[in-house]
Amino acid sequence: MRRPIFFIFTFFFLSFAALTVYAASQILVTVSINPLNVDADANGNIQVNKIFTLKARIENDGNSEIKNITAELFVPSGIILISGDPVQNVGRISGKRHKDVRWKLLASARGQYVATVRAQGINKAGESISSEASALLNVKEKRGFWHFFNLFDRFAEIFDD
Repeated sequence: MRRPIFFIFTFFFLSFAALTVYAASQILVTVSINPLNVDADANGNIQVNKIFTLKARIENDGNSEIKNITAELFVPSGIILISGDPVQNVGRISGKRHKDVRWKLLASARGQYVATVRAQGINKAGESISSEASALLNVKEKRGFWHFFNLFDRFAEIFDD
């Protein structure tokens, strides 16, 4: 009587183990690496009321083309967009290539600001991908000989009234 129970138990145990192994072998893992990369830079020497350029390099680190790429600029109050649309159409970037986007900006007051650039596009599989980068803008007052002429401008404003 013990033998049939033992065989039944062994049969169910081995069947369950086989199902577990089969189920475990059916797990599909998909890993996706975002090939879109953004690097933003403003060249560091930023002065109050002087126009400067913020450049963003949009890179495709992958092997396949990315299409419909746009680059969008986000700046805080105190930073004024002088030229270039906040959203620029970059178009397509082939694998292992890059494109540069530029905006002309002006800082109205000294201080530290953060400008952010977000790039978005469509990969080969038709999926939307995005990446962003920020640049620290350290805005300083004008110094040196030209600062002397700014004093005359301020006096002129006072006495014009």
